[in-house]
Amino acid sequence: MSEPPSTTEFEVLRFLMECSFKEAGLFWRRNSVLLAANLASFAAAFGYLTSADDPISWSARMLVGIFGVFLCAIWALTIASGRFMNHVWVSEAKQVAKSTGHPQIIAAVNQTPSDQVSKEPEFSATKLMYSLAAGFACAWILVSGIGAGGWI
Repeated sequence: MSEPPSTTEFEVLRFLMECSFKEAGLFWRRNSVLLAANLASFAAAFGYLTSADDPISWSARMLVGIFGVFLCAIWALTIASGRFMNHVWVSEAKQVAKSTGHPQIIAAVNQTPSDQVSKEPEFSATKLMYSLAAGFACAWILVSGIGAGGWI
């Protein structure tokens, strides 16, 4: 039987797992803020573009659409970087656990929620957020297209 990990190894492992869980919480906060920003911006843009008595210039419509697409690009980059950082913390924790040689710690670290979620093909929070960002990007492109074609 291997020896229990040293206090330093255990503290490093604990720190890395805490960072992973904090990153997962930040993932939801960031995505909630960006979803709310997209909803509010789209509602404001739709109200602005449809309720004006005077025709809105095509350049103003294009600017509104470009702003929305830019917001969605920031959202997609935020999703990717949050997911990446969570995997960095978990992989570092696995390396530290492996270096301890303690089978119970290795097993505990290998059963992280991040791994369980990524093995589920039907549902993934990352896929859901990417889908929402892509849907909003398409809506913003439609606004830009309407702005360029002058359909409204």
